[in-house]
Amino acid sequence: MPAQLLLPLATSLMFLLLGGPATSPTTQPTVVRSTDGSVEVTLPAGWEMMTDDAHRAEPWVINVANPQQGIWCAIRALAKEDLVDMTLEKLEQQSRDTYSRLDDLKIGDAQKMEINGNPAIQREVSGATGGERWAYQCTIIETPSQFLCIYGCAKPSRFATAKPQFDALVQGTRGLIGDPAGKK
Repeated sequence: MPAQLLLPLATSLMFLLLGGPATSPTTQPTVVRSTDGSVEVTLPAGWEMMTDDAHRAEPWVINVANPQQGIWCAIRALAKEDLVDMTLEKLEQQSRDTYSRLDDLKIGDAQKMEINGNPAIQREVSGATGGERWAYQCTIIETPSQFLCIYGCAKPSRFATAKPQFDALVQGTRGLIGDPAGKK
């Protein structure tokens, strides 16, 4: 996997596992944007931006959490013009390969779908690290000019209740670079 893809994903996964400082939870749906302006997401009530200094160095990433429920999500935008010969399927494979570092790894079937008019692949993954089990919902959306990667994370005991919130975050994620209105 190219370093420019692996490092941000690995960093985001570690962030999701360890958490970090945050803003206050929202009381109503709120739109937040990455610092580089490449992606935005509508946060459901109870979610907040994570303000960890290490992640401010990655302006194409939005890290959010619902701390009361103990669930997290990392949202990244990758400009197609910055990638060489990348497809939705190849990026999903690279994302899946990153999880191979987990112990007791279980990888669900890929679900091809359409999200906001764009092709997408979603997969559930679970595994253990540091003596704790985690479950993930990994969604990659291909827009005309970007790939949007949304990684939801929860303890397995919380995953069923977290999934509808992850789905809302996926539906509320919009790429903002070079994509015409209606195809975001």
